[in-house]
Amino acid sequence: MSNVTTASATTCAIWADPRLWISMASVLVTFAAVLAALFLRELRAKFRPPILNIELARQNGLPMPVDLYPPQQGIPASPRREKSRYYHVRVSNPRRKADAVNGVAVTLLRV
Repeated sequence: MSNVTTASATTCAIWADPRLWISMASVLVTFAAVLAALFLRELRAKFRPPILNIELARQNGLPMPVDLYPPQQGIPASPRREKSRYYHVRVSNPRRKADAVNGVAVTLLRV
């Protein structure tokens, strides 16, 4: 019976030692730091996606002539000059800089 009492007293003494708690806390903090370093960008993209605002710099675009070449012919073919418009699109992210977005593509679906 005395062996059981001694073992439980030793176990309680181990858990009462503050060095054990400090070591366990440092292991958990280190593990959390590794997870944050590996997956922070993916977690941020999932739980806090960017909000993108798109606006035209000029409503009517910038008129500019363009040379059009017939399809499937080389450069020596005579070009046809046509009127065209170039549109400058501003894409902004009102969220903070940590939520930066790279590789944004804007596709014009209808004219």
